[in-house]
Amino acid sequence: MKEEEVKRLAPTYSTLRQLYTLSGNQCAFPGCTNPMFDMNGNFVGQVCHIEAASEGGERFNPDMSNEQRRDYDNLVLLCHSCHIETDKVYKYPVAEMKKIKRDHEKSCTQWIDNQIDKMYNSFQDVTKTKTSKEVVSLSDLYITVDGKEYRNHDEILEDVAIFNREIKKFIRLTPGAINLFKIAFERSST
Repeated sequence: MKEEEVKRLAPTYSTLRQLYTLSGNQCAFPGCTNPMFDMNGNFVGQVCHIEAASEGGERFNPDMSNEQRRDYDNLVLLCHSCHIETDKVYKYPVAEMKKIKRDHEKSCTQWIDNQIDKMYNSFQDVTKTKTSKEVVSLSDLYITVDGKEYRNHDEILEDVAIFNREIKKFIRLTPGAINLFKIAFERSST
């Protein structure tokens, strides 16, 4: 089997997105709060390899493939100063670099989870004070929803068209938006 030629590959879009999302917009080095993006949205951080992408680089691992070298697990976001500091391999071996990345991302993930919990707990169920007649048939539905006892055929067709249009929008929602609706519905049933 032919050995793969060592070649520096750029990280994929999804890898960069995951790195940026879990960075909290801060350098991963312990105690450093330098931003990865400045106030104008310019990326000022550095995408750094834990195990170098090229032979002769810090912590280069000849047993890794080019794909593994550009993988999310082998990358960390640092500011320029901390990147230079972590080039001291004797002080920052692979295990230490992975710990720095893991600890930083854990902290950011906990912060994100905390913000989601705050948002979840801030929902107020304004429907608790509302009352309605229970719908037992489709003819009761119009009375319950808007007080009309009867709908003509054109009104019913219009309602069906609106329903179908809105359900198409709902189906195209992102998983996060659907989850938000799910949370709201769960809270409304308690």
